[in-house]
Amino acid sequence: MHDGFLVGVVATTSVIAGFFFLKFRKNTRASLFLAFGASFLIEGLNRCAGLFLQKPNEGSPWIYLVRLLSMVLILIAILRTSGNADIAAWRLSEQECGRQSCLRPHRSRIRTLWVARSRVV
Repeated sequence: MHDGFLVGVVATTSVIAGFFFLKFRKNTRASLFLAFGASFLIEGLNRCAGLFLQKPNEGSPWIYLVRLLSMVLILIAILRTSGNADIAAWRLSEQECGRQSCLRPHRSRIRTLWVARSRVV
């Protein structure tokens, strides 16, 4: 009985966290919040579904497949956001200075990444 209660608590907090992230996404329009919100909602609903099974099996591959899906959503959003942030930060610093020599030292890595990406394409 305690196991079901604890799984219910984890499911409820996951769903609540998902709704908070969707609220933040509504305010900021950032896709990263959308991915986190969807991931937490998927995880919470996955745990709720496990409560209604007659023979819940935590080691089932289907449970881990759903968890993998939610983590892949977050990973894709982080990669998309970090790639856009690197290029946007380089362009912003370039516009502020008007020339490349004005880049701050911590921005040199961003410029190197941007140049490397532009050569690959």
